[in-house]
Amino acid sequence: MLQPPPKARRCVLVVDDDPFMRMIIRNSLQGDIEVAEAASGEAALACLQSLMPDLVLLDVVMPGWDGFETCAALRAHPDWGQRPIIMLTSGADTASIERAHAAGATDFMTKPVHTALLHYRVRYLLRAHDTSLTLQNRERQLGAVQRSARLGHWEYWPEARHFVLSTTARGLFGLADTDAPRAPHDLLALIHPTDQDSIRELFSRLDQAPGAPLQFEHRLATGGLILAQTAEYHAGKHAHWLGTVQDVTDLRRAARRVVRLAYYDSKTRLPNRAFFVEYLQRLLDADPRREQWVLALEVDALRRVGVGWGEAVTEPLLRDLVARLSAELAFVPPRPPLLAPQDWHLHQGPLLARLSDSAFAMLSASNASDSLALAERLVALLQTPLTVAGVDLVIAGRVGLAQAPRHGREADTLARRAQAAAMQEYSGTRIHVYEPRVDNRQRHRLTLEARLRQAIDHGQLELWYQPKLDARDGTLAGAEALVRWRDPRDGLVAPGRFIPLAEDGGLIVPLTEWVLDRACADLRILMSHGWGDLRLAVNISAAQLDHQPLAEEIARRLTRAGVAPASLELEITERALMPRAASVLDNLNALHELGVAIALDDFGTGYSSLGYLGRFPLDTLKIDQSFIQELGQGSSGEAVVRAIIALAEGLRFEVVAEGIETLDQAHWLLAEGCHLHQGYLYARPQEFETFTRDFIVDDGAPNKPLPTPVAQLQLC
Repeated sequence: MLQPPPKARRCVLVVDDDPFMRMIIRNSLQGDIEVAEAASGEAALACLQSLMPDLVLLDVVMPGWDGFETCAALRAHPDWGQRPIIMLTSGADTASIERAHAAGATDFMTKPVHTALLHYRVRYLLRAHDTSLTLQNRERQLGAVQRSARLGHWEYWPEARHFVLSTTARGLFGLADTDAPRAPHDLLALIHPTDQDSIRELFSRLDQAPGAPLQFEHRLATGGLILAQTAEYHAGKHAHWLGTVQDVTDLRRAARRVVRLAYYDSKTRLPNRAFFVEYLQRLLDADPRREQWVLALEVDALRRVGVGWGEAVTEPLLRDLVARLSAELAFVPPRPPLLAPQDWHLHQGPLLARLSDSAFAMLSASNASDSLALAERLVALLQTPLTVAGVDLVIAGRVGLAQAPRHGREADTLARRAQAAAMQEYSGTRIHVYEPRVDNRQRHRLTLEARLRQAIDHGQLELWYQPKLDARDGTLAGAEALVRWRDPRDGLVAPGRFIPLAEDGGLIVPLTEWVLDRACADLRILMSHGWGDLRLAVNISAAQLDHQPLAEEIARRLTRAGVAPASLELEITERALMPRAASVLDNLNALHELGVAIALDDFGTGYSSLGYLGRFPLDTLKIDQSFIQELGQGSSGEAVVRAIIALAEGLRFEVVAEGIETLDQAHWLLAEGCHLHQGYLYARPQEFETFTRDFIVDDGAPNKPLPTPVAQLQLC
């Protein structure tokens, strides 16, 4: 029976008595998936015939039928018994998992549901189910053809020691179409050299006392075909063997694709988390008392590079990092045909896997001292920078360790706890053994990330402004917009807590978009007060800089707010810009042609190429505050600042000094020709209402008298 064409939109049925949970799941899956809902197991079964979903997400605890009963009822349905079922529960005990699988569940996830993981897991299971159906149908089709047409059969006569092959069998082996008998060595010569020893042993059994039917596969030496063969002994006066031969190349390649998709990371070609967990679980099941250490290596730079610089830098960084780790561990990267977890054995050497975007896992020796020694080697290994895209990147890593059975008897638990230990905040050491309190910290981090997502959606963010002043006369030259989060429970959350969360959790783009919208609205208010020449600066993430329609989107925002492009300045950090200089140049040129000013922030801390710098359509260089702190004290940093000021003057850029805190620093900068100042000496970041009250009046002029530090500068 031919498989029907796939649906344009897949349907997922969410069965949960909690409407809030159904809403979360629906929001995470919406798009190319149609989401249907049922509040009970009975309701799910009632709508099954008319709905025919492709996958069911099923809560365990519900009134009426619980999830286990509902799962069993779904599996018993004649038209739906083989489709995927994911069970959701707040419990992660072994008994619940075993009961779920006994009831027929395909997969199992614990609450609270990780929405990003759910999004990918649902799509993977749908793809895997489609692939499984394809393989099942293809096997049935080939079986029917073989039975009706007797495709590919042969006979072996032990007394004569020769094969007689059918026309199709001869074609599969690439032999001439002749009825001439073939000796075993004639066929062996056609088989791939790697498979010849095992097939020679099987052929020898054809001459011995008859035994059980034989089944075997092998490759051909040429053509790349994979042949599956069976043989049965027929006794009697003319005893002989009857065999069939089938081309299973496409089937095996499809199976290998499934293995690759299910068990291997597409970026590094390393075994993935699923492979690692399944293999480790097999070891633990084989010997429950086994002492086994699991190491997780968390590489912070991978997360920062991914958010800040994109795949242009991430891919070569990953490639070089995997090569370095593989060499240190004597790990041989898998090559096709890729092995499934059940085919991997300890004698093949150490196992290195990719746990997540920024973490790797490995199995260590079964004692604490060797495991800690390996952890120390890994930390030391990453001290040497990697050169990527012309930039020397410091790839510091942290290692977390978990030990079975002390820290758990389930492979997934051990992997998760080792990774949680590796993600602890830096506290003087980069090697941590799992402790129970680590889970609490991780849960707190995830909770804070979820609250930040809600803050972006529900208007809990604020935009504060730090003025930029012309220190020569105290006039207001502009302001930098800085986002603040006022949480209903904790009050103001420090930017150092939530900005890294936004970068790690993929929230930096919606966060920046909110900032741009708020800044445009505030610019409109300032214009209504007669301050039409004020320029507000907004920090923009590197992830958005990679977005091609960036200039068009900003133009739409400015038009919607009725604000001139010249009133907006985008600040881009030097570290984010330089590694992707060529790829984002079109975006920068489009923004500059629009009239938006471009500032290079934190200048002097990165690895700028002066050749590139001259090509950028920049308007402003901002001297990083790390160079400002020791000005006026004869420090070596003074020469760097003088060079930056001279460079900006030569390239006709404005130059802004940020982080000014003392009058000595301000005096030094004025004397060297840098008059645009920003820092706590003049003003801290302020709420918009305070900023407009202190620095702007209705006629658009700066307030008088001038702020005290500026007045002192003028009097000197």
